Amino acid sequence: DSVWLKDQAHMEAFPDDGICLSVGFLSDVTKEMELKDLFEKIGYIDELTRLPKRSILDRILEINIGNLQRGNINDFVLVMIDVDNFKLVNDNYGHQAGDYVLANLAEVMKATTRKHDEIGRYGGEEFYGFTVGDLKLGRRFAERLRRNVEKTIFEYKGQVIPVTISIGVAAASQAGKGITPEQLIFMADKRLYAAKAKGRNVVVSAEQPES
Repeated sequence: DSVWLKDQAHMEAFPDDGICLSVGFLSDVTKEMELKDLFEKIGYIDELTRLPKRSILDRILEINIGNLQRGNINDFVLVMIDVDNFKLVNDNYGHQAGDYVLANLAEVMKATTRKHDEIGRYGGEEFYGFTVGDLKLGRRFAERLRRNVEKTIFEYKGQVIPVTISIGVAAASQAGKGITPEQLIFMADKRLYAAKAKGRNVVVSAEQPES
């Protein structure tokens, strides 16, 4: 049987002895890779962006609502992300350019994530993000995503396509006990719409008054 191994190593120098050693270890990541393959086979991974689909978000929220209610975590945050004026990308540059933007946007956002962060595709030009922590931490996560997308140059067949995102942020603790995944998604979506109304390329969290 095949085994997936992750190799991690670093160099240790001993100048006095003129010796340089490579120190490292191998980790068996077979189960993680098999799980990823399973997700792809049963359709949990979006083919274009290689991100988890909406169905994974529902499960993530259910698990973490349970963790919150049992006291295993203090809070967690959902962010809803939408590509600004995406219809204009398709209209002005073509649908292949639109696919290019979505695929590369996914790469930018994946590169922005840290240990407790997740990114997935919600549908169309809408994405979701998740992180364990309070609203302030969630807003920082959202701002990192927004800034990194804003400063990235999306160039397709010699044409630079302007790309920005709007983000709505909601913390589970704000809804009180008995929160459901649907309620949290609704809260984050409401703030996403507020971000659009503010002129796009902004983050709106529940800390801010909404009109």
